Amino acid sequence: WSCVLPYLLGGLVVLPIAIYVLASARSVVYGSILGLFLLAYALLALFVPANARLHAPRGSEFVVGALGGLTGGLAAFPGAFVTIWCGLQGLAKEQQRALCQPFILVMQVSALVLLYNMAGTTEHSSGPLWIYVPVALLSAYTGMKLFAKLSDRQFRSVVVVMLAVSGLLLIARTV
Repeated sequence: WSCVLPYLLGGLVVLPIAIYVLASARSVVYGSILGLFLLAYALLALFVPANARLHAPRGSEFVVGALGGLTGGLAAFPGAFVTIWCGLQGLAKEQQRALCQPFILVMQVSALVLLYNMAGTTEHSSGPLWIYVPVALLSAYTGMKLFAKLSDRQFRSVVVVMLAVSGLLLIARTV
């Protein structure tokens, strides 16, 4: 948790702002921008050697977490920047999981709580939020089973492909 804390602090500071923007603005612009960014990163990652490392200054974790809070609130995708960051740091799949899973869990639960509290104040309500819990649990279970079967190299490839697909879906959704 001590490693995750700076990311969480950054994310939790920005998340309420992002949720407010989500509730009061159209998603066309930020969805397209995030989609293009994810697609560009995935294409770039295909050409960057797997052992390349980015050395970042102190405090970068807070900024990466804040970007996760932004994408978590705007696009329900809090793990995008943290996942990319882990890849740029060259972390092993177990290290990435140890950082990303708690971050995503806390950010998603926090976003659901914020959305639940705002449900009466926005016209964008999509029904009771608890209906998403079974889907989230099934997805987490499936992900854990697949994770155990992947090597670090395979894991990196799956992450890059999933980021590209996510980027394409975000772009397609906003077109």
